[in-house]
Amino acid sequence: MTENPNMIGTTAVSRALEVTSHLNSTVEELFSYLTTGELLERWLCSKAHTVPDKGGEFGLWMEAEKDEKPDIYGQFINLVINRTVQYVWIDEKRGIKSLVTVVINQKSDQVRLDLYHTNLPFGEEYDDAYYDYAKFWKAAFNRLNDHLSE
Repeated sequence: MTENPNMIGTTAVSRALEVTSHLNSTVEELFSYLTTGELLERWLCSKAHTVPDKGGEFGLWMEAEKDEKPDIYGQFINLVINRTVQYVWIDEKRGIKSLVTVVINQKSDQVRLDLYHTNLPFGEEYDDAYYDYAKFWKAAFNRLNDHLSE
C-alpha cells in the first residue's frame, strides 16, 4: 500500500467544543445574561467586568478572593443584539487564546443557546484544559438554567 503524499505530516492544530442548552427565557434576557457583568456573576463567575460593544473588553474572576487581574479576559469581536455574542477568550494560566461564539435562537417556547469554543490548541499538553472547559461550559449552562428557573 502506498502512502498518500498529501497526508504526510498533516496534523490538527486546534479543536473545538460545542455545548447546546434549551432555556425557558427570552432572547433579550439571555443576551443580557451573556454580556452584562452583573448578570454574568449570577451564573458564570464570581466577578465580571464587561464593556459589551464590538472591541469592548471583558474580564472574568472565577473565585471571589482573587487578584486584580482576571482569570479569563478578552475582547468582544462580534455582537448582534439578541442573536450572537462572540469574543476572544484569553486564559494566561493555561497559555490559551481561543474564540467563544454563542448563538441565541428562539425555538417555540424556549430559547436555544449554541456555544462554540473554538481554536483550542490540540496536543496532549492541552487535554486537561480541553476537558476542563467542556465541564465548565456544561456546568455554567446548568447554573444559568437553574438561575432562570428560580
